[in-house]
This record gives sequence, structure tokens and C-alpha cells, in this order.
Amino acid sequence: MSLQSLLHREGWRQQTMTTFAFLASAQTLCRNCLSRRLAITTRHIVVPVRTIRTMSTKNHINHSTSNTISKRPFISRAQIYPIQAPVDESSTTTTSSDVDVPELIQQLRTHLYDPPISLHNNQNQLKSKYNRTSRLPERVNNTIIRRIRRIHVMRLYREIRQNNYLLGTLTQQDIETMILLFLSPSSNTTTSIPGSPFFPGNMNKGDSRQLNKIATEILYDLSKHHPTLFNRRHAEMLVCLYASLGETTQAEKTMQGLIYSINNNDQRAPSVDAFDALVYSLVVKGDMEGVMAWIKNMEKNGVTPTPRTIRSMVDGYLRRGDQDKALEVLKTHGVGVFNSIHNAIEQGKDDLKILEIGLKQLGHEAIDDWLLKDARRFYNYCQERGMGTTSLVRHLVDKSLYTFQSSHVYDLLADTKANKDEKGTEFIGRKLLNHYLARGNITNAFRLWSKLSGAGIAPDSWISLYMALAQANRHEQLMRLYRFMKKRYPELISVDLYNAGLRTFVRSRSYANALTLYNDMIKINEIPPESMPNDLFYSLYGLCARTGDTKLFRNVLDLAAEAGMEMDNKALTSLMACYIQANDFVAAKQVFGAIAESHGPDVVDFNLLIRATAKESQDQDTVDFNKILKILQHMGKVQAEPNASTYRTLLDIYREGQIERQLFERLSMDPSTQKFDQVFLNNIALTRIVEREGPQVAFYKFMKNERSILFPGTPDGVSIYADSMTYKILLDALTQQPRYMSLANKLYKSMRAKGWFPYREVYEQMILGWARKGRIQRARQLIQDMKEDLDIEPTVQIYTMLIDGLLVQNKFDGAIQVIEEMKSLGLYGDQVLLERIERFEQDNYNEILSSTVDNNNNNNITPPI
Repeated sequence: MSLQSLLHREGWRQQTMTTFAFLASAQTLCRNCLSRRLAITTRHIVVPVRTIRTMSTKNHINHSTSNTISKRPFISRAQIYPIQAPVDESSTTTTSSDVDVPELIQQLRTHLYDPPISLHNNQNQLKSKYNRTSRLPERVNNTIIRRIRRIHVMRLYREIRQNNYLLGTLTQQDIETMILLFLSPSSNTTTSIPGSPFFPGNMNKGDSRQLNKIATEILYDLSKHHPTLFNRRHAEMLVCLYASLGETTQAEKTMQGLIYSINNNDQRAPSVDAFDALVYSLVVKGDMEGVMAWIKNMEKNGVTPTPRTIRSMVDGYLRRGDQDKALEVLKTHGVGVFNSIHNAIEQGKDDLKILEIGLKQLGHEAIDDWLLKDARRFYNYCQERGMGTTSLVRHLVDKSLYTFQSSHVYDLLADTKANKDEKGTEFIGRKLLNHYLARGNITNAFRLWSKLSGAGIAPDSWISLYMALAQANRHEQLMRLYRFMKKRYPELISVDLYNAGLRTFVRSRSYANALTLYNDMIKINEIPPESMPNDLFYSLYGLCARTGDTKLFRNVLDLAAEAGMEMDNKALTSLMACYIQANDFVAAKQVFGAIAESHGPDVVDFNLLIRATAKESQDQDTVDFNKILKILQHMGKVQAEPNASTYRTLLDIYREGQIERQLFERLSMDPSTQKFDQVFLNNIALTRIVEREGPQVAFYKFMKNERSILFPGTPDGVSIYADSMTYKILLDALTQQPRYMSLANKLYKSMRAKGWFPYREVYEQMILGWARKGRIQRARQLIQDMKEDLDIEPTVQIYTMLIDGLLVQNKFDGAIQVIEEMKSLGLYGDQVLLERIERFEQDNYNEILSSTVDNNNNNNITPPI
């Protein structure tokens, strides 16, 4: 029976690959566009007849729809759009000119009320990429569609506003729908006007500024070309928009015009939102005289200053350093608004206590209004005056993390460190680290720990980070954290941490780190064997099996005996693998015989026997395939079903031809494999590509991130799973030749962006590659990265690489500078470095001699070499 027939017989059937669905992260999208699930009361738009004629009949409005919506609807296709401004019923009147609608206006209305087919197709394509069992993709799809619509509407409106006739063709409902599309109000429960700096939709300033700018242009055009339709609420909204854009002069002019028209028509005063936005804008500009003038205007029109106005005034005076004025504002205006200030004054508290109560109150108010930067200023005001800020820090951190605005948390963390607020720093560090760990964001968790260098983070959080790194196989970061804990808090390192670390290092093939942990556990911590769990011994067995260290295996067996652990099947299997790795095939087969006599071999033992047979044959420059075939036939007789490990073992033997393709196909399509198995298979495939087609081809295939490129027949859209070993395989191959260093640099950046740190050997190889290419600055940057990532100081070997690269480029002066740098760090060249410099001097004697004489004459110094 041939191997091909064995692969196709019953029980070895082809498996189909299951595809994985990935969910997009809502936190990466603009929060202006996401629903907040708040109550909203709206009126539905009445679509004019002229608009209906340009729309499909499926979009006719059902006037029986309820006017109250419990959740904010997404703006999607074939859906009516609620607005807050009053509707001019006269705009629905049909005229003789309704039949001819300009093309641009028709396109604009199509995007406003019925998105084009291209958008529908785009939406369907997006939906196909996500698992429809979750609600998250629906929100993401609606957000993307809304953004696409905004782009089209913005482009069309920019063209329309250049033609006064086209502007005159727009109806009030067209304009108000555009305003709604760009402002995206999330709730009517707040008293804020859309466009106000206090409006929740404006919390993301980077995205909202451009949207507010477009909305401002629309409202301005409405006031200019449709003055009869430009009402009081539009004017207030325009004031808020100007204020949010920092155009204070325009905001004041608009407010003055609004007050003038109101006085003439004997109407009510502008809303407090418009006044709040204007005062806030003036405070940001630093015009406190203007602020006081508008405060008087508010009082004249019967408008009472709100908490927002008071906060702006106090903030403005404190920015100037005028604490007395800020206190006066609190006593004058805050006493009637805030009960805490009123009670403090009634209880006879001193001015500093009243100020403390007021600042904390205003800080919390700023957080509630989404003005997180303002809240940080109030935190700093309190810190400068020695006031407690615990509650303010907690509120600000919780608000920022809940809304995925971690940048504000990092800014506050910088403030706490600058103010030497140890409690605040510790709280933020612990809260932020736990936030990342709870969401599985190991990369940012470790970066946070690195940034703080452990300061401000409670030791129990270090343990959580350690276990998370171990679970994620981040072996380089794990070793750095272990060294730091060993130096700072050795009492925290328990047998559980050793167990997790050893398991990770063995699994990631970081055997040197595993041996370091083993020696520390035995010699430094002196953990008794009876305290070691069975899993720890199995990890040590695996370490011996991978390294072939039979002496270490004997020591581990002695420890296991002291712990009362018997020589079970796993121990015998590991011992057999250890002998195979040590090329002692006779002993390995003897162990297999012992397994057969005791409890019988399983599929793992047969896999090892196949590997031993293949390696023994390879030592004789040939592979006895008949022996391997007999082992496979014997497995069938004892019903030891081959597994993925069997196929991988065979893949090491059959490295070409049809059998190799069949093995790759079986392994890639096996639905029972886990992510770790898929990564291992990808690494094998990439290694073969490097060997056969070169590292450049392997790099481009990997960067396309399509697994079907590696394994034809794999469904489209399946990514190439990778780990640090994947990058090491490619980087090792690319850095062998200087011409591939640019590709190696791209791969290096991609690796670090995903949170993987290269092995030390990879760093050294890249440093040498850039040095030989003459790119000394890049080599130095890699030295700095290695120091930051792995906490490894540059050694003599690293500097030797730099000097070697400089000598290859005939830059002897640069080599001398590096040698001087080494001496300043207390490092001295070894024999390898001295031999290279001596050989270079002999080859370039005349040039170096003349250069040295010139330097001596000019600088009167003795060269270091």
C-alpha cells in the first residue's frame, strides 16, 4: 500500500475549512455617528412634491408613523429623517417649475433621501464581511454609509453654492436635512443646540470641526438666499457653530443681529445655549471684558447665567491667574445655581474652601458636558492649590474609558505625574491597565507599563499583566517584565508565575529564557518540589524534549520523584523526544518499546517513531520510506488515528511533489486545528517559499495577508495568522542580504505595530544589515528600540557591528568615534574587533596615515587606535 492510498482511505478523509467572521470595533469609528440609545422626540419631514417626483415610490412617506421614537434612528436608505426645526408647509406647494429640476439638485436629493445603488452595493459588500448574528456590524455599516453620504452631499453642495440660481432652488426641507446629516444630533433630552461646544455630538473635535464648518456654510447660505426661511433657531444654531469653530467675531455679529431683530419684533430673548456658546468662545480667546459685556446683556434680556456660563467665567479668570475674580463669580452667580456653594457660604466656610468646592463642582460639570480638556484644567487648578482631586480623577477616567477616549486618560496621567499626584497616578495606571487587560489589548497594556516603568501601578496589576502576556505567548515582553519583577518585587514571583512563564517560553521556542526561569526557580527562590504542580513538570519535560538535554531531564525526573509524581506516559513520550533531539535513536526506540509494554503507544508516540526513523535515515543520506509506510500501516491496525502532528511530521520528510501538496491541503483544511496549529503550518509554508523562491517572494506573499496564496483552495478573506516566529523566519532571511533591508524594515514596522517584539538575534541581524549598508542612523535607532523593547543595553558585539559597517564603507573616522563612545560607556573591544581594525589598517595604511597626520596637526590629539 502506498502513502497516497493511505492518505485517501477511510478515516483520513478531507476536512473542510471553517471561515472565521471578524467584528469591526465600534470604538475606532467617529462617535458623532454612533447611536447613544437616548430618547428623542422629533417631527418627520414632509417631503415636497418636487422632491417626490425625483424619488422612487418605495420612499413615499407614511404619515401614520408615530411621532415619538424611543431610539435615535440611523440615517439609512428608504428611511424618513427626523429634524428639530419647524417645517414650512408652504414649501410643499406645487408650481409650474417643479417639473424641471436641475441635475445637481436632483443628485443632491437622491443622496439625501435615497442613497444611490452604488451605496447599496457597498453596504451589501460590507455586510458580507461580518457575522450577521451580532448587532455591531449593523451599527458599523450604518456609520460607514452615513460617512459616504456626507462626502457626496458635501461635494455636491460645494458645487451648488457657487450658483445663486441653484441655491434658490433648494427648499427649506433640503437645507434642514443637510444640516441634520452633518450635525447628527443624538438626543433632544439635552437643552444644547446642535453645534454648541456643550453638545454631546461635538465631543470629538477632530471630526466635528469639518462637519460644523459645512453646517455653518449651509446656514449662512440660508440666511442670505432664503431670508424668509431663516428663523430664530437657525440664528442661534449659527451662533453656536461660529463659537465652536473659534470664529468669535462672526458669532458676536450674528448674536447682535439676533437681539436686534428680537427687540424690533418684541419676541423672547435668545436661548441660554447661544449665550453659553458665545461666552465660552470669548473665554477661549481670552477676552474677559467681552465676556462681562455679554453677561450684562444676558441680565438685561432676563437670561440667568447657567452653570456652563459660570464655569466659563471661572475658567477664564483662573487662566489669567486672577483667583479673586473667580471667587467673586462663584459667590455672586454660583450661590444661586449650586447648592454646594450655597451651603458652604451659609456654613461660614472660608474663601479657599468655597473655591475648592466650586472648582470640583465645575470640574464634574465639565465632564458631564463632554469637555474633558476643560475638566483637566480644573483638576490642575485644584492641584496647584493643594486641593483633593480623587473624585475628579475617577470621574474623568471613567468617562474617558467608557467612551473609548483613552488619549484624555494619558493626558491626565501626564498631569498627575507633573503634579506629583501619586494617588492619581496609581489610580489611572491601575484603571487603564485593567481596562486594556479586560479587552484583551495586551499590546497597549504592556506599552502603558513600559511608559510608567512600573511606577504608579500596583503590584497585583503586574501579576495580571504577566499572566496575560504568558497567555498571549508574548515571550520577549514576558521576559522583560519578569526581570523587572525579579529586581523590584522578587516576593511576588510565585510558582504559578514560574509555571506560566515556562509554558510560554517552551511553546514559543524561547529555550534560553525557559532555562533562566528554571534556574531561578531552583537556585534563587528554592521552591520545594512538592509545591510544583504537574503542569510545571510537563513544561520542563517539553523543554528537555525540544533541546535534547538529557542531563536536565534526569534532574527534572529527580524533582518529580521528590514531588511524588510517577513516570507516566507524558514523561516517557518526552524522554523519547529528548533522545531523538539528542540523535540517540537507539535509546529513543528503547523508550518506545517500554511504552509499548506498559500502556501502549498512542498517536504521539507513533509520530515520534516516524521522526526518529526519518532522522536516522537522513544521517545515512537516505530516507527509508518503506519503514515509514510500515509504521503508518501499524497505526491503522491499532486504531491510532493520525492527527495534524502526524501530517506535519510527514511534511518534514516529504518536502516536494504530490505528497507534499496533499499534506499541505489536509492540514490547511482541517477544521479541528486551532490558531496555534494554523500559525505553525503557515510558518512551514513560508519557510519552504524562502528556500525555493527566495525571501523577497515570501515577503510579498505574506504582506498580501491572503492565506489562499499559501494554500490554494482556502476560502477568500482568510488572513495569514502569524506570531513572532513567523516574523523571525522572514526577517532572518531578509537580513542576510543588504539589498533586502528596506523590505526587512517594512516587516519590522508591521511586527512592532501589532505588538510583537523581535527576538534579540533579529535585532542584532538588522543592526548589522543597516550598518553594512552604511545606514548608521537606522542601526542606532534599532539599538535604541532594542533597549526600550527588551531592556537590553548595547554590548561590545553590537558596537562591533556598527564599526564593521563603517569599515566596510571606508568610514574610518566614524569607526573611531564609535570606539570613543564605547570607552565612555566602559566597554572595550574584544579580540574580534581588534583583529578587524588591524586588518582594515593594513589594507588602507596610506589613507589612514595621512588622515591621522592631518587630524593630529589640526587637533593635537592622539588617535584612540
